[in-house]
Amino acid sequence: MAPKILLVHPSRCTPELDHSLSGQGYEILRADNGLRFVSQLEVENPDVIIMDSRPQWSDSHTLCSAIRSGRFHHKPVFFLSNDITEEECRTSSNCGCTQVFQMPRQMPALMRRIRECAGTP
Repeated sequence: MAPKILLVHPSRCTPELDHSLSGQGYEILRADNGLRFVSQLEVENPDVIIMDSRPQWSDSHTLCSAIRSGRFHHKPVFFLSNDITEEECRTSSNCGCTQVFQMPRQMPALMRRIRECAGTP
């Protein structure tokens, strides 16, 4: 069974990431609203969660804090950002984010971390 990657706010995630993950054999799950997020988390039990750090419909930091306080507290949660600020790093760390990646510049590092956390398909 292929490792599952949940992309939260997928329209904001880079198309290159989606294409690269799919091409390497990962199962891609998408959540473009809160209800879908909860459903994917509960039903599909993804190996890694990737969120836009500045989403359109919800606050990623609040979602990450909720994940950390529940039964999925052990799941790696990666944030993607176009431009990482010190404030964003601090806030992301405080909510329990595993790591923030500047996209697309840090795509290779993100792919390495996904393999480390989810394994290879």
